Amino acid sequence: MSAILDELNREFTKLHPDVVFHGVYEGSSPGFPALLSRATPFTALAREVWPAPLEAFRATHGRVPRSIRIGYSGHGPRDNGKTPPSLYVHRDNPLPGLNLASVVRVFADGDPAGDLTRWSQLGLEGRWAGRRIHVYVPDDGLGFVGGFRARFVPRLQLSVRCENVGGRANVVRAVADEPLGIGLTGWCDAGKVSDRVRHLPLSRTADEPFVTASIIDVAAYPLTYPLNLYLWEDDRGIDPIAYAYCELALSDRGQDVVARQTPTEEGYVRLSDGDLEAQRAVLRSWQ
Repeated sequence: MSAILDELNREFTKLHPDVVFHGVYEGSSPGFPALLSRATPFTALAREVWPAPLEAFRATHGRVPRSIRIGYSGHGPRDNGKTPPSLYVHRDNPLPGLNLASVVRVFADGDPAGDLTRWSQLGLEGRWAGRRIHVYVPDDGLGFVGGFRARFVPRLQLSVRCENVGGRANVVRAVADEPLGIGLTGWCDAGKVSDRVRHLPLSRTADEPFVTASIIDVAAYPLTYPLNLYLWEDDRGIDPIAYAYCELALSDRGQDVVARQTPTEEGYVRLSDGDLEAQRAVLRSWQ
């Protein structure tokens, strides 16, 4: 997010000449410990914070920091940049898509509605009927997989059927080699890995249409990750610099900053009109 932050910093100093920024851009993970130790009044993550650092913050300060969404972390599928966290199936697989509840039943064990273990349970017929679903996930410790669990299956365990295959690109390779496979992986340039897979459309509920993380539908895509600002707060309230920074990021000028990154490799996307108004309302509620 360095390009976004650098431009927002310049815009902020035009409004507040007495503020000087020193940006330390070393990925999302170091930002939260810096916030925990109050080395910064706010930190930016191109995702939601993972469970372990959030619990460390809670244990240290007795609360979790407030957060505000300022955009989306990418769009796709596309061949010239990263695609947001996605499910992939073999290109010969006719499955039209899955709703989020079904995704959980495929990738986790113990859902009250029952586990989904065979392709026929997802409506596939012919040579797919009765065949087992081969499930692949990356082996990344408490990273993306841990975040997925915390976000979507907090009361369940990932299925024993899930095969950890190493890095995120390895998930795509596994599905490319296995027509009966389905893979869940984080940000990945899948188009550069194999042309024998396809990005599986998803929906939040069974009543909604399937969508991909395309630039048109990214706001409705269930696995979209936000661009978040996390703010320091103590008994006196939110740090005023952090609050003013959020105001800028959610202004028309700030959203234009995010939109200028959409054609880049990162592919960040400004908030939809509905999400923008909702986040502005959240910010106003903090005053």
